[in-house]
Amino acid sequence: MERRIYRLCLKQTHESPHLRREGVQSTETVFGGPPGILRIAASAVVDAGTNYGGSYPGDPTKQEICALAHFGHEKGLMLELSTIQGFIEQDFIGSGIEHRVAAHREKNRVIKIYDPREIDEQTGETFYKPAALLFDYLTDHLLSNHLFGDDLCLEGFYEDQGNLHLVISQPFVRGKHPSWSQLVDLMQAQGLEHESPGTTKAKFWVDAGDAGRVLVTDVHEDNVIVMASGRGHPIDVHFSFPSRQARIEALTTLGICHEQITTSVPSPPR
Repeated sequence: MERRIYRLCLKQTHESPHLRREGVQSTETVFGGPPGILRIAASAVVDAGTNYGGSYPGDPTKQEICALAHFGHEKGLMLELSTIQGFIEQDFIGSGIEHRVAAHREKNRVIKIYDPREIDEQTGETFYKPAALLFDYLTDHLLSNHLFGDDLCLEGFYEDQGNLHLVISQPFVRGKHPSWSQLVDLMQAQGLEHESPGTTKAKFWVDAGDAGRVLVTDVHEDNVIVMASGRGHPIDVHFSFPSRQARIEALTTLGICHEQITTSVPSPPR
């Protein structure tokens, strides 16, 4: 049986980190800044079951969290909890169904905190997960950057009471949220096609060039901002693929990742 291992391309940039990391002066030359970290973090969980996640057989979410925590510690990408708490206390914007959000006014960005757990085992609280797995969550950000010209960055990670959290940043977008009819008109004027015309299903097709049409989900009123230019800017949207393989093929075609290693693995005994 042939097993394919994928690694995400690191495209070097010249951006400096937006937040200070423990014991790290700069990640610019090592990772290409926060955008590069996003790419490599996705690579760290693409095969999480064999990448430090073996302690949780049959639980892909815990496998990914375990692999990502190991990656964060190994690469010096752990943020100081006091730094994150400072942003939340001083410039808290609000909590959505996915993130807690605070302003980073100095950089004109917002900081978004993501808890990758499905459930808080102590309180029983469940977390809304439009992206079922961390690999999907991370690569959704890469797709938003590529298809919508966004600037979503992974700043790093922190742990609170032993639980891993991701810290994402993106530019602060000024504007207002549209009505549903305005949203549909805007998205269609910008080249997207509503999957179910005449309904309020928040799904649109986007032309991804050689990768074909890709289904964008969670395109509802709270996830689109109408800017002063009149253009609609999608935020916190996700992308739906029929399989992990289809997602990787789209990422490969778009130049976001490439197939680096192909190895032969013996078939399991029958």
